[in-house]
Amino acid sequence: MTAQPDDQRPAWWVPRVLAAAVATTVVIGGVTWAADRGRPAAPTDGVVDETRATGSTGEEQEPRDLAVTTYAAARGGTLLFADRHLVEDATGDDVQVAVEQLVSRQVVDDDLAPAWPRVEARVATRVGSDRVTVDLAGLDTDVDVDREEAATALQALVWTVDTATRSRLPVEVLLDGAPTEELWGVPLGEPVVPDETAVSRVLVDSPADGAVVSSAFTVRGWARVEDGRVTWRLLDGDEVVREGTAGTERPGEVASYAADVSSPVGDFTLVVSLVDGSRDTKRLRVR
Repeated sequence: MTAQPDDQRPAWWVPRVLAAAVATTVVIGGVTWAADRGRPAAPTDGVVDETRATGSTGEEQEPRDLAVTTYAAARGGTLLFADRHLVEDATGDDVQVAVEQLVSRQVVDDDLAPAWPRVEARVATRVGSDRVTVDLAGLDTDVDVDREEAATALQALVWTVDTATRSRLPVEVLLDGAPTEELWGVPLGEPVVPDETAVSRVLVDSPADGAVVSSAFTVRGWARVEDGRVTWRLLDGDEVVREGTAGTERPGEVASYAADVSSPVGDFTLVVSLVDGSRDTKRLRVR
């Protein structure tokens, strides 16, 4: 089995969900992408990073256990957070699998709820030089989805795609292979661009929620903060067990951070926060 990033094994295991919830149609054009296991899965630049290309094939890959990041909404709200989990025996490209997970509403963090409405679709993805195309086949557009929920779902789609490709590319949405002017009241005449205000200003990419980690582990994620500093705390209830700070690569912009943590054994809550009160939390077991 493939290890969780940084050799951190989650306490849960996501079963084979691809065949049941979403039928797969693999349509990969341009390049395919492999996850960079050593870095947080944050979008970076405005174009695809060609150094991460693994080749151009339209074929299914050998089954593997793949760590993917999708985006889910805070319960009772629309702000998006990263939800990192493992998919067993995945055969599709990283982008393909990640989008399938989003559309099939797979969420493992108990603090989050699926951002995609209860509408199934078959997914096909194509990565180009200036956009990523996502074809949703069999999507029921007559389902009652309000515009705010639809806008959140489309932003979750864009951020899931861009995280998988390590890019900031817009996403062109097709329905049954054809362009569409709108979806559930949201205009789609142009590709959907990532909106930084749709996601939390600070996200933890790894460890994942519910992960079992060693006493020395690394917290990775990304943030958008003017002074480029994030604060992390390891809590046992209300007691602060460990704490520290980390810097982002580019203050004021969306950028990655990393913090090395040395922890006692036990069950803790990791809290990563910014000075404005933005925060992300993960439950961890240290052994």
